[in-house]
Amino acid sequence: MQRSVTGGPGEPLGFTRFWAAWPAGQRKRGRKAALAAWRALRLESQAAAIVADVENRRDHDDFWLRGYAPMPQTYLRGARWEDELTQAPPQRSDSPTMRGILALEDLKWAPPLRPGLPA
Repeated sequence: MQRSVTGGPGEPLGFTRFWAAWPAGQRKRGRKAALAAWRALRLESQAAAIVADVENRRDHDDFWLRGYAPMPQTYLRGARWEDELTQAPPQRSDSPTMRGILALEDLKWAPPLRPGLPA
């Protein structure tokens, strides 16, 4: 999907790219507040790093993938591009008890072993 990189009049190109990279959804709002933060913090010189971080988090950060991205102005004011990515917690291996329960569930839905029994 091609994202537009045209902003409002007088809007810094770096901010326009930042806004286009931000994931669509519930949290993509407050453009004016985010633009004010961008200007107040003078982030145009860091635009490439910020946009790259947003794209990386959008595609790989566990919280962002589950829909827990911060508001754009919160991200900017908190210098969140300096934070580490969150990874999904490692999957636990099944305990012997759980493996037994899962095996019984498989048997419950398996076809009968002897001919003539109801399916």
